[in-house]
Amino acid sequence: MKAILSVLISAAAIAQQPMGMPARAPRPPDERYEIVAHPSPEFTQDRVMPGTRFWLLDEGNRELQVWYRPKVARGSNDTSHLWQLEVEVGLLPHVQLDVYENIIKPGPGEDVKHEGNQIELRIGFADYGEILGNPALYLEWHPRDEEDKYEIRVLLGEEVLPGVLVAVNPFYEQQVQGTQVFEWGMTAAVSAALKQGAIRLGLEGKAKFERAEGADRTEKAFLVGPNLFAKALDDRLKLMLTFFTGLTDDANRFEPIFIVGSEF
Repeated sequence: MKAILSVLISAAAIAQQPMGMPARAPRPPDERYEIVAHPSPEFTQDRVMPGTRFWLLDEGNRELQVWYRPKVARGSNDTSHLWQLEVEVGLLPHVQLDVYENIIKPGPGEDVKHEGNQIELRIGFADYGEILGNPALYLEWHPRDEEDKYEIRVLLGEEVLPGVLVAVNPFYEQQVQGTQVFEWGMTAAVSAALKQGAIRLGLEGKAKFERAEGADRTEKAFLVGPNLFAKALDDRLKLMLTFFTGLTDDANRFEPIFIVGSEF
């Protein structure tokens, strides 16, 4: 009896439709599209090479870092001191935002003062591993208490062997107020994992060319030095160091980079 009733009800529904009109198909649900990035390898989420940028933070990852960057001049050994407080945020899929607060002591006999800020954006073009070299675009605006600057880099890096990272950053920087100063060059680094990546050792190099508007020569600075990365306490403590040593007359004698960081 139930089967007969079901057939009669279906027939009645079909009879109510206009002749020649097919039964209306149910409307599909609205389609929504969003960018979903796959997690990047753990080693890409650390600043394992302080003088050379490598990839970017995944969305939702955050880190606080304190930098100390002295520069020891060649010949006179006069030293300037730069302290930086940085916040890094994986803002969106394939987008990282960094903000710095900078304090400087320019040299002997000069007062400690506010130097300015840095606002950096890193933009990736795909998930890590999908494009050879994992390219990312790096854009920086450096508003200073004196002349402002901007910088553009291309970040390239790969794990060339298990646990061994290689990264390269060609860059261009320009001062946009007062006397025009142009700077360009490249940094490159290698870092090898020890103790399951909790400790890494490597080497970095930097070639920098600088020319001021109206100057009769371009300064050429070449630097090289070891780098170290170590972390403990479930990523709540990270130590990073690159000890650059100048190789040419235009380079500073020493330009070390010391960083202490923590995820939050």
